[in-house]
Amino acid sequence: MKKVLLFLSLFLMLNSLFSQFQINWQNCYGGSDTDRAFSIIPNNNGYLIIGYTASNDGDISYTHGGSDYWVVQVDSIGNLLWGKTFGGSLSEALYHGFHVYNSTDIYLVGASESIDGDISYDPYNGEANLWVVRITADGDIIWDRKVGSPIGLIYHKYGIPTNDGGVVLAAQADYLGGDISTYYGAYDGWIIKLDENGNTEWDFSLGSSYIEHINTLIQTSDGGYLLAAGGLPQGDGNILCETTNESDAIVFKLDANGNEEWQQCYGGSEDDNIYALLELDNGYLYSAITESYDGDLVGAGFHGGGENKYDIWIVRADFEGNIIWSKCYGGTHSESAYNLFKTTDGGFMIFGHTESKNGDVSNNPSYAYSPSVWIFKIDSLGALIWEQCIGGGGTDRLHEGVYRKNENNFILAVDSRTQSPSGDFECVNETGNDNREDFWVFEISDTTTVNIAESINHVHKLKAYPNPAQNYVVLELPPNTKKSKLYITNIYGEMISELQILPQQSQLRWNCENILSGVYFYQTEIGGVVYRGKVLINK
Repeated sequence: MKKVLLFLSLFLMLNSLFSQFQINWQNCYGGSDTDRAFSIIPNNNGYLIIGYTASNDGDISYTHGGSDYWVVQVDSIGNLLWGKTFGGSLSEALYHGFHVYNSTDIYLVGASESIDGDISYDPYNGEANLWVVRITADGDIIWDRKVGSPIGLIYHKYGIPTNDGGVVLAAQADYLGGDISTYYGAYDGWIIKLDENGNTEWDFSLGSSYIEHINTLIQTSDGGYLLAAGGLPQGDGNILCETTNESDAIVFKLDANGNEEWQQCYGGSEDDNIYALLELDNGYLYSAITESYDGDLVGAGFHGGGENKYDIWIVRADFEGNIIWSKCYGGTHSESAYNLFKTTDGGFMIFGHTESKNGDVSNNPSYAYSPSVWIFKIDSLGALIWEQCIGGGGTDRLHEGVYRKNENNFILAVDSRTQSPSGDFECVNETGNDNREDFWVFEISDTTTVNIAESINHVHKLKAYPNPAQNYVVLELPPNTKKSKLYITNIYGEMISELQILPQQSQLRWNCENILSGVYFYQTEIGGVVYRGKVLINK
């Protein structure tokens, strides 16, 4: 019994020190130019990956010109089912996609310069403004609308669904007129509320005589809205705080009709911005980036690193925005996080990316401080419990492309410039070089929740040798096998081989003499246990 307890203790200790997540499946999509993934949502028993493309080859079957919105439908294990582009002859960039509330329809939110193609009407003659498109689950356009101003909108384009079936859009405005009813000067943060048919209900600006922008927003449980902004307010306009050095983080709480209820500013003497919000039972959680070590950052543990080297700054606040606790996470290069999830134990899981290889960050596989996906878990008071990097040798950057399948499984959509298999990356990048992104999509599961008895009694990989291989691979089977099959697929999920397993068989031999070099995956089920792994063919 003591030996069993010792084994369990060692198992749990190793589980906390090493990888928390394992990749269940992965795939890449794109062409020879830039393809950037921003969102992923469940759709048609699979997933819809939402971003934009400048490619006109590879997985992209049609383009309107310039860059287009691109949505990709995959099945439950990442096999490409269809892809559709939306746009006109100039440039479009799709930044967000989400379901219409209580509907299978989908809103696509981004920017457009075009006046033709799928753009039904542009009142502003091709200026870069917000373009929202409502589509069916099969990718058919229901309606679209361009909103903004006669001189266009600037950056920070964003959107969320509302609980009445409508949508709120956000951008940076530097003009009074068009759809913008209030303007404070220079650059303001601006949002507009549309109903389910795309009609304007109200709009709201936050700003001063200098520079502000809205980074993210959520609809709160009371039907109102929480806005996270950044900027250099001058003590005028409708922002009460004032800064003279670098950007502060600014939070506005609005009611359901867009009226201000309260506001707070956060930060220190350097650059601070909030990029993710989460409502809790008794307040809010913010994910910010910071270069500061003073002001609200005193005691937060900033890791330093110099100019443009940001930590992730997690802030726990009450319902009036007062700070309860805050803490920094990262290393001496840059981190940011756009995804926050509450866990059943009262802690939080944060998904972002990191360029660091020190501090809180370990085992970053990227080269030369390029970003990798970074996931970490904290307890209810912000103490770091574990962290893990996922990526290849190139650049893998996560935006908001995280879908929580269940408590322990997540689907991620990532921009990847990794060209060939390395680290966790097992795709062959469609670009042919490391200077253009592809969509990299994968499912991960939390290994710390696996039943300990199952982990002790079952081995979930087969011994495969030689690996790398040239002409054949031997796979050793567990004892007392029954009749079943072992499947081998390529990195695109295409079936390469199907091998029969006979009762009491101890080994399988896969003849790969005529198989091209690359990464291949095997999977079988024996005695209720799934065995899977990968082999590398190198000729």
